[in-house]
Amino acid sequence: MRKILFAVCIFMLALSGCRSVGTMTRNITGSDDALVAQLSEEQLAPVDEARFHLNVANEEVSLSELKQELADYRADIAAFELSLAKNRQERQEIELDIAQEKALSQAGMREPGESAKNLAAYNDEHMSNESKRYDIEAKIKKVQLRVEDLTARIEAQEQRVASMSYSTPVASPVAQPPTSDASTPSDAGSGTVDAEVKSQDSKEGVELPDYLKVEEDSETTNGGDNGYEVEEGALSN
Repeated sequence: MRKILFAVCIFMLALSGCRSVGTMTRNITGSDDALVAQLSEEQLAPVDEARFHLNVANEEVSLSELKQELADYRADIAAFELSLAKNRQERQEIELDIAQEKALSQAGMREPGESAKNLAAYNDEHMSNESKRYDIEAKIKKVQLRVEDLTARIEAQEQRVASMSYSTPVASPVAQPPTSDASTPSDAGSGTVDAEVKSQDSKEGVELPDYLKVEEDSETTNGGDNGYEVEEGALSN
């Protein structure tokens, strides 16, 4: 009795230990997820890559499970086809027995009552054989529909796995601010045009004093008859 109680105590301790380990694992996983969420994008890159490869592995497991299920259904079809072949074999044996019984009856080698009894038994076997054949063929059709559905699902899953790809995130380049010394050609051109306009404005805006102005007259131009002449902007008599 003590040994039984001791064994029960050990079992309970082991069970509680397993539960505590499972709880600890869940707590660690939850805390890790909270810490991982605080990482930067660059620090998360290897984590995301590992998570991607895990997802690919999960999808490959799903694909293998579908293929295993498909193989099981095809094995069922093979077994049903074997049963159907044996059913046809049995039907041929029954038909052979019926043909022999009829031949013996027509030859007078069987008593009429005995021949009728045998033929009735063979007919019952024939009907039972037909019923089994219908049941087997219905099962084959049902499994064939499942095989077609699984085949389509496997093709879709294969395409899904093949299309999965991981690209390492690339940090976007930092834009450099433009330098203040650099000037664009358009700015240089506009500066030249402004300078020319200012130069023209300055030339047009200069007005000579009255004593430097010379009235154009046929008598005074180029030193006329009155003896006046113009020399370098000054009037002399």
